[in-house]
Amino acid sequence: MWRFLCRRLFHAAAVTSGVVSLVFLLIHLVPGDPVEVMLGESAVAAERAALRHALGLDQPLLAQWLHYVAGLLRFDMGTSLYTHRAIAGMLRERLPATALLAAVAVIVALVISLPLGAISAWRTGRWPDHCVAGYAALAVAVPSFWLGPMLVWLFALQLGWLPVSGREGAASLVLPALTLGVGLSAPLARILRGSLLEVAHEDFLRAARARGLPSSVIFLRYALRNAALPVLTVLGLQLGALLGGAVITETIFQWPGVGLLTVEAILRRDYPVLQGCVLLIALVYVGVNMLVDLICGLLDVRVRTRMSA
Repeated sequence: MWRFLCRRLFHAAAVTSGVVSLVFLLIHLVPGDPVEVMLGESAVAAERAALRHALGLDQPLLAQWLHYVAGLLRFDMGTSLYTHRAIAGMLRERLPATALLAAVAVIVALVISLPLGAISAWRTGRWPDHCVAGYAALAVAVPSFWLGPMLVWLFALQLGWLPVSGREGAASLVLPALTLGVGLSAPLARILRGSLLEVAHEDFLRAARARGLPSSVIFLRYALRNAALPVLTVLGLQLGALLGGAVITETIFQWPGVGLLTVEAILRRDYPVLQGCVLLIALVYVGVNMLVDLICGLLDVRVRTRMSA
């Protein structure tokens, strides 16, 4: 187990190092000058040069990268070019809202996908299976930037049940969480269906039926437990897409999270804040996938043996 853990930590560190460098390069190579945004078009060349020197933007790209990496090693992500606040503090303020939205979206996805996947596997080849397959195809095809406004139009504008945007209590969380959760539920339902069909004819299930155990006990204790590993793996992989979709969803619903902060940083050409947001999303994605690998290794010795070889 220790060898497996060290191997996963090494891979996570290597991926994180690559993400840090790639994010830095991509953001600094995109068109746009933050000095122009901060000073405006009326500023003279001397003012622009002075501000660019004060921000360190006149240094070579390699020197800026080394300064950025040195700051990260000191847990210093720099300061915002626009608000002059510490980026770490800005992320700490926004991260709880994004974490809450992601957690509720995962719960929504599981509440939808678990019964649908079980029904689809139980009635395979019949009309419930076809209905679940149709729902999965539709949920994957519908983008969040279309589904979100449609939910706002129906539940907020037409019915008046929920607020349009903002963070004003539990009711304001329903629409953004549903927007993210619906898209996530489709692959989980299909993966659960396939996994349940795969374990349906295993010997341990035949033995459980022969012992006269209730169907609910057989499903929850034996079938679902052994079919959960692929679902857990896909859930970890989909979390990256969930965080990426949160950028669009938080913008639509003006949810004060990291996704909305990312869009604000893009509009302001605030490079340090944008780097911090993208890096945080990437680190969460790498961390969750490493955690999923560790859980799968604990639950199934075959996974641990294969990944530590």
